[in-house]
Amino acid sequence: MFIPIDMSQPANKSNPLAYVVDDEPMLLDLNESVLRSMGFEVRRFRAAELAFEAYRSEPVPPAIIVTDFSMHKMSGLDLIDACREIHPNQKFLLLSGTVNASVFADSPAKPNHFMSKPYATDEFSTAVRKLTGK
Repeated sequence: MFIPIDMSQPANKSNPLAYVVDDEPMLLDLNESVLRSMGFEVRRFRAAELAFEAYRSEPVPPAIIVTDFSMHKMSGLDLIDACREIHPNQKFLLLSGTVNASVFADSPAKPNHFMSKPYATDEFSTAVRKLTGK
């Protein structure tokens, strides 16, 4: 049975927060929809630097940040590094359609989990559950 998700309703503030960061609007929509159906409050960003600006002022850090690797000024790895300077245990799911996991092999900034694009929504939700316990 399909139950539509009303995206216009404000999220329940008791729901855990998730950030979705991607410069592709279709993937923002898809990941936001999956996360909302899992009970997350979602904030979406088309640029990593905008996500970081919001992150710095969050009173409580997100339960997870889902980020694309390749974006304009700031990469997903740059975002991981910057956010972990503030909250070292921040959970990250890194997505990429252009590189594989070797891109962060020698980097001090490593995601908690990496997925190549394209991916199935059930694979995405399973990874989020494992990282957040939700």
